[in-house]
Amino acid sequence: MATDAKKKKRQLAILAVIALISVGTFLYIGLSPSDKAKSFEDCKILYDTGDFTGCVSCLNAYILENPESQAYLMRGNANVKIKNYEAALKDYTEYLNKNKSSHEVYYKRALVYEKLGMIEEAQNDLNISCMYEYALACNYELAKTGGGTGGESTTDESGRTAADWITTAVGYIDADNYSDAVVALNAALALDPNLTEAYLFRGLGFSRLGRYNEALDDYNKVLTTDPNNLKALNNRGVVYWKLERFDEAMNDYKTSLSISLNDYIVLNNRGVLNFQMGNLEAARTDFDKVISLKPDFAPAYLNRGVSFSKMNDTTSAKRDFDKACELKLELACTEAENL
Repeated sequence: MATDAKKKKRQLAILAVIALISVGTFLYIGLSPSDKAKSFEDCKILYDTGDFTGCVSCLNAYILENPESQAYLMRGNANVKIKNYEAALKDYTEYLNKNKSSHEVYYKRALVYEKLGMIEEAQNDLNISCMYEYALACNYELAKTGGGTGGESTTDESGRTAADWITTAVGYIDADNYSDAVVALNAALALDPNLTEAYLFRGLGFSRLGRYNEALDDYNKVLTTDPNNLKALNNRGVVYWKLERFDEAMNDYKTSLSISLNDYIVLNNRGVLNFQMGNLEAARTDFDKVISLKPDFAPAYLNRGVSFSKMNDTTSAKRDFDKACELKLELACTEAENL
């Protein structure tokens, strides 16, 4: 049995790892889909890997139980990719019913209207988007018969579009090369200064580089125009936490959970925050819920094990460390042996 001093030292060390787990898991990657209950993260993986038809099928199942605005937005984007414009129109409309100030989605819907030959409707959406000072919408010239030639294909001197630079940045992020990712995202934003996805990725890059105030600026830009953007809310909460602005982090997690009650990533991160604030019972309750929602999510078992250890419940801590170890989380195996 470890001495109290050694136990305290180890708990602090694990907490630092929890911080990395908390930050890492908000990326919404690396999850295993089940046949019956798809998660939003599973569907995003399909989108990010170019399986747009699979993404639509995934979101069809997900939306049946979780009719969240972000799911409609992603399905709309996927439907555009496979040129199912009627379905994309319905999805964007559903999203805008819940997020009436999203200038980027008005622009997206305008392009769909244009593809469908609904020019008057397209122009109306462009006008709304431009009213929110979305540059692409203000500069876009509708084709009279559909199939526009507007700003989405703008290129730089190298012939690359904003989408090209984002793809490059994602590759750098996957390789943990955040400095080059930020450079690529700067290039994307130079072409389209209102591109939500670029701000989200660049915020992540800044955060991983420890440039937290710059990360905050990017997430704030997103939330100014899309206050219900779950990624921006959760990621900003993580940044506030890193800056020890705990009350603001808690507010962001509260807002996220008011939008998506069962978001286990946010619940896990709130549990970490509660732990650091000394709210051990609240932390354990958060991890309990994460495990009930996602029983194969190893970090929640590790985090709950740390909470039990802090509360001197070594039996429960050992059980959770063993479970996390069984789920291939190597740190948990070490903690189970050291307990």
